[in-house]
Amino acid sequence: MLYDFDYELENVKQRLGCLEEEENEKLILKFIKNLFAEGLSKPRIIKYANHLKVLSEKMGKKFMDVNKEDIITFLSDLERSDYSAYTKKDYKVVLKRFFRFLEKGELIKNVKTTIKENRKKLPGEILTKAEVRKMIEAADHPRNKVIIAVLYEGGLRIGELASLKIKNIEFDEHGAVLKVSGKTGERMVRVVGSASLLQQWLEMHPKRDNKEAHLWVNLSSNYKKEGITYQGIRQNLKRIAEKAGVKKKITPHIFRHSRATHLARSLTEAEMNVYFGWVQGSNMPATYVHLSLRDVDDKILEVEGVKPRKKEKEDELRPIECPRCHYINSPVNRYCGRCGLILDEEERIKLELRSRQVSKDFPDINVDNAKLLEEMKRFRDMLELFEKNPELFKKMRAMIEES
Repeated sequence: MLYDFDYELENVKQRLGCLEEEENEKLILKFIKNLFAEGLSKPRIIKYANHLKVLSEKMGKKFMDVNKEDIITFLSDLERSDYSAYTKKDYKVVLKRFFRFLEKGELIKNVKTTIKENRKKLPGEILTKAEVRKMIEAADHPRNKVIIAVLYEGGLRIGELASLKIKNIEFDEHGAVLKVSGKTGERMVRVVGSASLLQQWLEMHPKRDNKEAHLWVNLSSNYKKEGITYQGIRQNLKRIAEKAGVKKKITPHIFRHSRATHLARSLTEAEMNVYFGWVQGSNMPATYVHLSLRDVDDKILEVEGVKPRKKEKEDELRPIECPRCHYINSPVNRYCGRCGLILDEEERIKLELRSRQVSKDFPDINVDNAKLLEEMKRFRDMLELFEKNPELFKKMRAMIEES
């Protein structure tokens, strides 16, 4: 399950039972027990167990019979595979850790786990704020809208998003704070624009009164388990992206990459470490600073007298504060989540004008008071003028409020 790690761990153990080498299954289970004793997290232990299952299948022999040639063959195949640099690193890490556990460390003493090249994603592989907004708007259910919004704004790892419970959400006047648990322990993550969507989802959550309930539930009534699978989230995101017309390769992690790239223009490296849950001294912030060099590029163009390229709108995902009750709303909200006011100012002005206009065309009926009829006609003309020029209406209203 996406967040039911106990359920997934049992699944992994069952799959280990399918290994041809029964002795390998026993050694992996013993290794898992040892990892728990060392205090490793369940998601990491599950990853290690899955990798060791693949390792056993690839080597096709008992782990205790593995020799240096087997290790070289496995590493050679691994390097030529389509796995990402980080997945390859994961396999090497678990390989070294496991064979040290087996007291066969001499076989893996020359295995390097560092990534030689810092492979940075190109800007084309990063979602723009406009694309994120399109996906939120295209999502067909409040749960899916808020998953996209929180995944992006919080810059969360998929496991961090997955493990959230209702008790981990704390609302305040500025939005919400999420208490997430990740690789470097627990941290508090501030979200603003997605807070109102979170609140809307919690209001319809089937277990909203149970603080221990998981934040994400499966929407299918036929599904027996409470959660949703990682694959289900991934497929949902791809489907929504297609509906929104977003052509880029969509994975849950691209939202974290995108958010980090966008925030690299504003936060210091130390602040990024805190927000994204990296250890202090990590080189990850530098990666995203590199990806956000458009600001520097524009500065160079200005120095050389060249007009910089048009920048992405800064307000694509900016939260909207209700002018009446000051509630912080998601940028995709049409109405205030608290008082119901229309948030688009131009649309609100038009509605206000229409509501004040009893009839756009006053009939020239007999009115005893000729002065009243003349005033009614002038009022009609003024309404028509304001409807054609909302800016004029805003200025007039501001003058009245100031007086």
